[in-house]
Amino acid sequence: MDFTKMKKQDLIKEIDSLQATISKLEEDIAQLKKIEETLYRREEELAATFDNSPTPMFAMDDKRRIWKINRAAERYTYKSSRECIGLCCGQALACNLSKRGCGLNSACKSCQLLRTVIKTYEDKNRCYQKEISLDLSRGNKNEIVHLLIATSPFTIRGKRIVLVSFQDITERVKTEQELRRIVSNARRLLPEAKLNNGP
Repeated sequence: MDFTKMKKQDLIKEIDSLQATISKLEEDIAQLKKIEETLYRREEELAATFDNSPTPMFAMDDKRRIWKINRAAERYTYKSSRECIGLCCGQALACNLSKRGCGLNSACKSCQLLRTVIKTYEDKNRCYQKEISLDLSRGNKNEIVHLLIATSPFTIRGKRIVLVSFQDITERVKTEQELRRIVSNARRLLPEAKLNNGP
């Protein structure tokens, strides 16, 4: 637009229009900054909630690698977040089958944790309170560990993620097994006691 050939009145109208456009742009920028600040605060809050949750959790990417891990899971794996990022869940949890690589052993095909994570990716459905058993290395000894797991799929910044939370229920399972053994023994001994004592 050639401003030198415009009449004064038309020029004033054009300047007013440009000032209105600039004011609108400034308002839009201010509003976008507020939205950005709100999103940043929410992201910080969610990150803090994830990090400080008492439930061990890790987020896995579509290659079944740990993308993010919270502090409770770090304590459970005895590894730092930096050490766990990029590992498969079996490697992070010190699964005895993952020595060759998580998912690479023939026995990995029956791994309930791995199968549940894969199923969550494929079906995009959550899994709630599934009891699984893993053969883990704990310090100098191997131990069958019982976990109660839950999985949930979501997408963040275009990246498909499965959130895995777990709770160690090994002591509960051992107690239940011992109670079943005691009840079974009592049932076996009860008829014998009735026979020996007479009617």
